[in-house]
Amino acid sequence: QESSALISEYSEIFEILQAVPERRDLWNRIYQRLDEPSGATTPKVIVMHTPSGRALARRIGMAAAAAAALIFITWIFFFTNKKPTPVIALRPTHDVAPGRNRATLTLANGTVIALDSLRDGQLALQGNTKVVKLNNSQLYYKAENHTNGTDSAVLSYNTITTPKGGQYQVTLSDGSKVWLNSDSRLKFPTVFRGRERKVELSGEGYFEIEKNAGMPFSVLVNQMQVQVLGTQFDIMAYGDEKTVNTTLLQGAVKVEQGNLARQLVPGEQAVLDAPGNRMSILHPDVQKVIAWKNGIFEFQNTDLPAIMRQLSRWYDIDVHYKVEPGKPELGGSISKHLNLSQVLNMLEKNGINHFSIEGRNVTVLP
Repeated sequence: QESSALISEYSEIFEILQAVPERRDLWNRIYQRLDEPSGATTPKVIVMHTPSGRALARRIGMAAAAAAALIFITWIFFFTNKKPTPVIALRPTHDVAPGRNRATLTLANGTVIALDSLRDGQLALQGNTKVVKLNNSQLYYKAENHTNGTDSAVLSYNTITTPKGGQYQVTLSDGSKVWLNSDSRLKFPTVFRGRERKVELSGEGYFEIEKNAGMPFSVLVNQMQVQVLGTQFDIMAYGDEKTVNTTLLQGAVKVEQGNLARQLVPGEQAVLDAPGNRMSILHPDVQKVIAWKNGIFEFQNTDLPAIMRQLSRWYDIDVHYKVEPGKPELGGSISKHLNLSQVLNMLEKNGINHFSIEGRNVTVLP
């Protein structure tokens, strides 16, 4: 009972701190306090397994006794049949920093703008549409004299692209917002005209669409189309994944691929296999599906290769296997603001695989 109460008491604080990157300065100060009197600034990481109730209560009680227990930024459970192993702080000779807000914008005339290298403010004027950079992480399209309906003028398209190790947010001219995960691409018109709003996506994006029943919104992903009226949803469509996943949080969307079609209700996920000839409907924890946009890796019964593909995109690394990866499926949460070595150190707690880092090459070892 004591351990359950402590977990319940502190879990919300952990989750809040994980999801607020603006508090990094606070975290850094706390890390320094954690390491006093040695003065080291390496973040402390706790890996929590599932030992007996008495042992778990004793560990949590010790953590709770220190004020610093309130601000650990990583809280992860690995469910395996292995016995808990002690946490060992490793100082790797090589490491890779986490991704950050990085993207390029390609204008209709072919001009390419590196968004992370420019100051905030207006970047371009395309017709009656202003392109403005905000808060070093957002692109905002402000359309003057927004037209609609029967206007048949030729649309002018822009493309925002996030590299591996990058992410970005864009507000379209209709007020709809899109968060792009790493290694993703969104093509969109500078202003929406006519009777529909249409964009093209590759990679992963989270959408919050402004309602406009007279001008429905749609997202094209390869040969698949997601039709929208006004809603919140996530599309994961990476080329190295076996499926294209559309997850609905609010509203309604219709997923279409050839002869396959399904209208989703909130809480449903349409999973389309790579050949595009079979669609399954799942009911995941939708907040975990979009955890990436809040600065968290969230794994749910995920095998190691799938985890390493996510790390590859966020840390811009190449993964090599010297051994068949372990079979156990893992679950847990890890902050995306940690260095790569810290994440790999936690993954090693499954007792199956070991990792080495050389530059931007990670090798999976026995």
